[in-house]
Amino acid sequence: MIANQDLLDGEMGTPPPSTVDIDRVIVRQRRRVVLRQAGLFGSVGAMTLAIGLVLIVLRGAGGDPNQIGNPGPPATTPPTPRAAEASRLTAELTRLLTAALPGAEFLPPEPGSGEPVEPTEALVFVDEETYFLAAARIRDAKGTGTITVTVGKEDTQFRSERACSTDPAPQDMRVNCEVRPGVDGAKTEVVDNSSKYSDYAFHRAQIIRADGNGVSVTISNATQNQEVIRPGVQLTVEQTVTLAEAPELATTLP
Repeated sequence: MIANQDLLDGEMGTPPPSTVDIDRVIVRQRRRVVLRQAGLFGSVGAMTLAIGLVLIVLRGAGGDPNQIGNPGPPATTPPTPRAAEASRLTAELTRLLTAALPGAEFLPPEPGSGEPVEPTEALVFVDEETYFLAAARIRDAKGTGTITVTVGKEDTQFRSERACSTDPAPQDMRVNCEVRPGVDGAKTEVVDNSSKYSDYAFHRAQIIRADGNGVSVTISNATQNQEVIRPGVQLTVEQTVTLAEAPELATTLP
């Protein structure tokens, strides 16, 4: 007996073989996925490379990659008026002494000046609040001497009395002192001292101007302990006066 299912199958016949290559479809689909992933990874890699190049350029130019725009040079604090004046005086004193003593070498001063701020560099002024102080050892072919220069309102006997000291001179020293009138009421005390028993000598010229500011120059042929180093003082008395009265060393700071 033929079942209904057998009749139905006979009417439909045998289905034709499929023309779709399933394996090829799967391979093609996988290839699309791989290509899409490769494209995505390539884009990310290109972006990473571009960002890296930007950072390298910024760092090479000294820029901050986290800062937008050109930051410009770093801000600098301008020097105070007294610091600027100390620098100016240093340049002027160096120029004047180099011209007066060609070939001389200026060395750092000896410690032990007794001032609140001791100068440690040759001819470089330090700020003592009411005046500026510079010092140096001067070495030439004949030996070494010393120089000290103050500019400002330092209290000295001459500046308070406007006259030479009336105290008795030390018995072992020859002391010559005079006060010379200057321009616009300025006065200059000129001192020339020398030892009676050795070659030790020093010159000092102090000028006080009408505004109360002044300059004092002391130069000697000895170290601080008065050990004689060279014969004679490296500047004459008149050269010492000229240095003290140089307008370049005058200050108007209070």
